[in-house]
Formats: sequence, C-alpha cells, structure tokens
Amino acid sequence: MNVIAGDDNEIGNHLSSSTIPAMLTLIGSIATGVKIMQAGATSIKRYSMELGGNTPFIVYKDADLDLAADIVTALKFGNSGQICVAPNRVFVDTAVKDDFVQKVLERTDQVKVGFDKNADITMGPVIDKGSRARIHELVDNAIQSGATLLRGGEFDSKLTGSFYPPTVICDVTKEMTIYQEEIFGPVISIIDFDCEHSVVEEANRTDTGLAPMSLRQMRRRHNARQKHWSSVRCKSMA
Repeated sequence: MNVIAGDDNEIGNHLSSSTIPAMLTLIGSIATGVKIMQAGATSIKRYSMELGGNTPFIVYKDADLDLAADIVTALKFGNSGQICVAPNRVFVDTAVKDDFVQKVLERTDQVKVGFDKNADITMGPVIDKGSRARIHELVDNAIQSGATLLRGGEFDSKLTGSFYPPTVICDVTKEMTIYQEEIFGPVISIIDFDCEHSVVEEANRTDTGLAPMSLRQMRRRHNARQKHWSSVRCKSMA
C-alpha cells in the first residue's frame, strides 16, 4: 500500500484522471463523487463510493422518548456530529414534540465542549473553521427563514480551535437549506409531523441517505407493548 500526502484536490484529480488505477473509492459528497467519475473517464474504471447523507429520524407518538433523545443526542454530539449516519432531519409527532424537545434540551445542556484528554469533555471541535462556517451558515439560514433556535447557534471566532456549540433548532421546514443538505455537525434539526403516511414520504424525499431510522412501539398478539428501534442502512454507491 502506498500513502501519498499533499493537497487533496491536486492529488485527487491526478490520480482520478490517471489511466493506471482500475478502481477508485471515496467517502464524501455526491458532488465530489461526480467530479471523481468525470475526471476518471480517461479509462474504464470501477468505483466504490459512500456519498452524502440526509438521514431521517422519525419519532412516533408512542415511542420511548427517553430512548429517542438518548440516540439522537449521542449521534449528533458524539464526534461533534461528524458521523455519516447521524440524523439530519428529526421528524417528531406533534403530540409528543414538546416532551421530546424538553428531553433533548436536558441532554444538550449536559454536553461539555473542549479538547483536553484529562478533563471531563464530551464533545470536541469540528474538523476545521471552514466546516464550522458552513454549519453556522446552515443554522443562520434556518433561523432567518423562520426556524426557532433553542440552544447554541453562536460561537466566539476569536477563541482557539474550531468549536461549534451543541445546537438545537425546531420549526424547520422542507424549504430550508438545512433540511435539504447534510449538516455533518452538532446540530439537531427538528421537524413536526401529524400524519404517519406523509412523514414516510417526506423522509424518503431526498437523493441521499445512508441510514433511515425510526422509533416506536410495536403491539404483539398478546397486546404487550414492545419497544421497537429500526435502522435501515443503505450505502449510497456510484
């Protein structure tokens, strides 16, 4: 195995356009995947790509709200939300929205941001300041478009590091950019729903998605209640 270090665009374009590789693999955005395939058209190649994510997370009215809040906050604040399968659009039944949001906020308030292996830190920085600026632009655009900021959403650019606070926004709509694009950061974006049929359609209304998730109760024949957590993972392959 050879490891080549340097400018990612320069190296990536050179390797992609070369006629030597028989196969190219990538974990990144759909736009980057398209660019790689365009550059690679100099010869017949195979491609294996994991591209983009706009993961829906559906919380039904009979779901275990504590479990739902635990999962969402763990995925969105663990590794600063920089997880390919982290929920991007959190759909919550209006009947339980207030209770669910309160549980999410309680867990958000417990997150300790920083970078010190000897301290009780639970969330570190995002990868760089460019990523932080992109995340903040999504949040700011959502607020300007009518979303409600409940936690976070502000940072001191003068401080060292690319830290972004654990952020929670609600009243998000499908017209907002944050609904349509992968956040890849510590932001929980909450959308209301009151129709189980339509929410599934909305969850599927995306050209990306690695791991659709839902949480609800299932009723067995003997009428006992059973907690049900489902996650369907489909790699986005080109």
